[in-house]
Amino acid sequence: MKQLLDLLEGLLPASTPQSRYDFASKIVEMALELKKAMMEELSLYSVFWIECDAKFNDDLVESVDDDPASRVLLCTFPGLARIDRVDGQEVKHIEVKASARLKSSFDIRVSTGVI
Repeated sequence: MKQLLDLLEGLLPASTPQSRYDFASKIVEMALELKKAMMEELSLYSVFWIECDAKFNDDLVESVDDDPASRVLLCTFPGLARIDRVDGQEVKHIEVKASARLKSSFDIRVSTGVI
């Protein structure tokens, strides 16, 4: 709080000490509320990655590849799951699917007879 008050004094030299203190108190209170809300959210949401060579699962993975029956080559962006507690058990809801490239997108294809 002292460092914030010193900073405000340098930025707002014409303001009164009481107005700087009131402003600094409000900022610190809002920051603590934000920190508390962010800590609560961590328990509600979980980031997940898809393992390499995992079987493609349309419920978890978003892919632009033509052959979704292929296995995962590389997870390019994580997914986001919301975890709720219902009757003492955790229930996972996929909010955002993970993005991945599948092995089939890198297979050699013979379309013109030339490899």
